[in-house]
Amino acid sequence: MAIGVCLQGFIRVIRPVVSIDATHLTGSLKGVLLIASAKDGDSKIYPLAFGFAASECKGSWTWFLSELKKGIGSPQDLVIVSDRHRGIISAMNEVFPYAQHAFCVFHIAQKFRRSSKNQSLAREFFYNACYQHRRDDCDIDLQQMAACNQRYYNDVMKIGVDKFTNAYCPKNRYQMMSTQLAESMNSALLDLRKLPIAAIAEQIRDMIQRWFHKRRTIAERLTSDLTPAADNHILKGVEPSYKCILRPISYHRYNVTENQINSIVDIQAKTCACREWDLQKLPCRHALACARYASIPVPEMCSDYYRSDWLREAYRGEINPVPYAQKWVVPDHVRNLVVRPWKVRFLPGRPKKSRYRSCVEKAKQKKCSKCGLKGHNRRSCRKTSSNAANKTKRPRGCSVCHKEGHNRQTCQERPSTDLSSEASADTDTDNRHRHRHRLIKFSQCIVKSR
Repeated sequence: MAIGVCLQGFIRVIRPVVSIDATHLTGSLKGVLLIASAKDGDSKIYPLAFGFAASECKGSWTWFLSELKKGIGSPQDLVIVSDRHRGIISAMNEVFPYAQHAFCVFHIAQKFRRSSKNQSLAREFFYNACYQHRRDDCDIDLQQMAACNQRYYNDVMKIGVDKFTNAYCPKNRYQMMSTQLAESMNSALLDLRKLPIAAIAEQIRDMIQRWFHKRRTIAERLTSDLTPAADNHILKGVEPSYKCILRPISYHRYNVTENQINSIVDIQAKTCACREWDLQKLPCRHALACARYASIPVPEMCSDYYRSDWLREAYRGEINPVPYAQKWVVPDHVRNLVVRPWKVRFLPGRPKKSRYRSCVEKAKQKKCSKCGLKGHNRRSCRKTSSNAANKTKRPRGCSVCHKEGHNRQTCQERPSTDLSSEASADTDTDNRHRHRHRLIKFSQCIVKSR
């Protein structure tokens, strides 16, 4: 399942980095939902394609990637990010042999088990190495990781440095180091997984239609030349750029010094020695210092993927709803096609709704709404709030004399009620007569029985 405007927008104005993943369906037919998504210029999810399969295997991924290739073609700088599933690796070698297959750093970090030596410190050095822009800095972090845990360093290096690092990747990953896009799509479709396949497809179309309309409206109101995400990235580098010392080399090359470290910036080639500008296609703090010195507009130093007009172009297409089934024009070869559901294998035991967490993930702790601490809720909170501690008990008041300290039953100013006493006396007399009449009836019944 793919929507035409999504594929056309990806080909024209979206960065060529695709994240793929699968999520399990919980309906009667089970199966998995295969998802392919990208990221627009405002760092938001841009859905591409969806597929339904019996299981996550080589055949399913080969079919899905083949259909995806028909829609987006084979871009020259295409990068596909996924986990290390064997079916995905085999399908990538068969369908996209020239594309760069990168792995999710989060899934690789799951190799650091809780029982491993210095696992938290080794994982920290691993993440630092993955996100470094310069290869020298990446090598330093990898060596520090090896000093913490040599065993897992060897296992990670067997995967291939170009598969999980940003510095050694032969193609540009645009800082997309994980399958977070696909995982976010899984969270958005969490409540739809229990529906039938046709209902899931319709709900996905409706969700994408709402996304396109909302983002199209926001993009049309933008007054800046860049997207909000690009503006925020540049604003973070403006203050550090004032601490850089700049010395011109030529008309378009500058030597920028920061903390006694020299970086050569080429404005014409849009490159910097720190490689942040090269990989992210957004000016770094060194480039911002050169732009301020040479009076160059910052939007001209950014890639077109981050421009507001390109963002509006990505969401320009309209997504129409599917008409009623009676109005469908179905070809004869499709109408005569018999589609059978896949075989469902039910495992023994009660079906599990929540997935197993990895050793890296931490369970979400509940937070108390009274004291604000984690680990308990409002009912089991042992601390009383300041308002509850300062709150005094309201004394009771009388509805007759309107004084505090007693109620109307014990009030001395309450008027005497003679009628009520006489009525109670009459009630007692009637009760005695009824009891006597019942005794007489009971004695007569005993005599008759004898």
